[in-house]
Amino acid sequence: MTTDFTEVMAQRSDKQLAEILTLHRNDYQPSAIEAAELEFKKRGLETSTFITEEEIKKSEEIKQPVDPAKENLHWYFKILTLGLPSLVWVICQKIFADSPPLIYSFVPIAIIIQFLIHHFLQEKGFNKIASDFKDWCYYSWIIRIAFFLLGYLVGTFGH
Repeated sequence: MTTDFTEVMAQRSDKQLAEILTLHRNDYQPSAIEAAELEFKKRGLETSTFITEEEIKKSEEIKQPVDPAKENLHWYFKILTLGLPSLVWVICQKIFADSPPLIYSFVPIAIIIQFLIHHFLQEKGFNKIASDFKDWCYYSWIIRIAFFLLGYLVGTFGH
């Protein structure tokens, strides 16, 4: 289904046509752009009359796609990364409630889950996020080990 945009563009103001041809060009179908260009030429207009170079540059900067390889890990994912082993721990406690030694299977399960998430992020091209995720996984385990040692020391020397 093709649409004839000639009538639509004829109803647009001069400024609207200039914006369509410069600032919002990527928002329109090629046939709509062609119709806007024809109408613009028919009226004998120039874009510099309506749109400044600065406005065009700002519009292009805003529309620049974000490179996923350079994007950072968001703060809420950092918190989730810190809490992931705890979540696995709670799930293992519920599943293996009858067998206490199996409760400690949360460590390899959590590590495998973290590894799979890291691998998935790398495969999708989110290299910086994958690296940040790996770092926060390390922080998570360092904090966990520190609390374990602190609890052990308090329990041993606290009595």
